Amino acid sequence: MTARLIAFNAEFALYEVWAAWVGIDFWANSHAVWAMVLFGECVSTTGTLLQNELILNIEDTTWGLHAAYMTFLAYPQVNRMWFFGGFATHMFVSHLPKRFGLMCSSGRSGKDEGLFTLKPLYISEKPNFGIAIRKCPFEEKAWVIPMMIGQGYMTAWMYYCINKP
Repeated sequence: MTARLIAFNAEFALYEVWAAWVGIDFWANSHAVWAMVLFGECVSTTGTLLQNELILNIEDTTWGLHAAYMTFLAYPQVNRMWFFGGFATHMFVSHLPKRFGLMCSSGRSGKDEGLFTLKPLYISEKPNFGIAIRKCPFEEKAWVIPMMIGQGYMTAWMYYCINKP
């Protein structure tokens, strides 16, 4: 939960840099990028608290829509459109089908659990709050590892572009 609370705040800063990189005001109501990020963060936090795969996949869909919207807002800056368009394409063509496929095949959860199964972090009879450490599926690693490594470099490069003399 600590990581989720940190991410809730940090991702606003990340997406604010992304908006500045395309030359828009993140907080302007005319674009409402902040509202999309707030929605995504609320869905992410809810999915984490309730430990529900469907909610977490809705979160990933929100980030795919965000990337598609940023592609539109980046027009006519071709390199920025390629960045966001490539990310949105990856989300809708590769990542989301794998995530939804994993969820529907019961690859992550047990076979006796359905799409609407909740395992809230805050309700448990076990002293570890019911958090089971389990093997991470390849589909998850294939998404998380490149994003965590790449985001630092991409954001630093964007920040450099925004502030170069």
